[in-house]
Amino acid sequence: MTAQEPSRDEQPPAAEPAEEPPQVRRGIVFAIIAVALMMMSINSTIVATALHALQHGLHAPINWTGWTITAYSLGFVLALPITGMLSDQYGRRRVFVGSLVVFTVASLLCGLAGDIYTLIALRALQAAGGAGFTPSATGLVVDHFGEARDRMVGLFGSIFPVGAMIGPVFGGLFVTYWTWRGIFWINVPIGLVILALTLRFVPKDRPGKRRPRKRTDGVGMLLLGVGLLSAMLATSYLGEGGARPWSPHFLAPLALSVIAFWAFLRHVRRVEAPFIAPRLIHGKGFGSVNLITIVYGGIPSGMVA
Repeated sequence: MTAQEPSRDEQPPAAEPAEEPPQVRRGIVFAIIAVALMMMSINSTIVATALHALQHGLHAPINWTGWTITAYSLGFVLALPITGMLSDQYGRRRVFVGSLVVFTVASLLCGLAGDIYTLIALRALQAAGGAGFTPSATGLVVDHFGEARDRMVGLFGSIFPVGAMIGPVFGGLFVTYWTWRGIFWINVPIGLVILALTLRFVPKDRPGKRRPRKRTDGVGMLLLGVGLLSAMLATSYLGEGGARPWSPHFLAPLALSVIAFWAFLRHVRRVEAPFIAPRLIHGKGFGSVNLITIVYGGIPSGMVA
């Protein structure tokens, strides 16, 4: 027996068995995710039929009540890339749970709002919470659904238009038979149930799935936010009675919007880690799809609002 060979009494320790992945009840997990996405989608248009009730309940001009829809869209657009990055860095389940908490608390506060300006700000916060559902939900399906993941992710595409269409119906029912505040309060019990089910059935994040932390493109976020907000202000002014397209109230925010968008597109081409990659905006295969999405999604949303 050589010095390198272990004796019969000293056997090498057996390798520890690899930790088996937890069993995932896919049907329940998909139902949890689908309900959360549906709730987020419904809330994008649920206030459309409650604008008159909001106007009288909060003593606000109709033009400002329309911003409860606009603020939701703005908050969603700005928060979506951020939540996607957070989902990669900190885990899908963590971001899904965090987004659910933010959405539920914001919904409660929306129902308690005492003026239209507070409600608009809370609607943006509500949308920021809802924006986290999409990237985290997609990541959960990719992580736990195996070969069925493509089909399941494809099913998400049918949830958003259905939710946007039935949102005004639910809004009208709440205003007719309860109160406009119920539009937001109904999310609280639903959110709590989804949260409990998520903690019970959705597997915890695996440490190895996280990606290195990336630097946040604050300048890009600011430029895009200014561009979108200015464009919305200009468009909102045209909805007022007696509005003129040559008025400074329209031309000033319109000019600021053009400058901000130009600066944003110039900025994302130069930084190493842009807020949104240029190829996702106007790259091959993306530019035409984005244009169709804007037209297809913008016209129906404008008609509803």
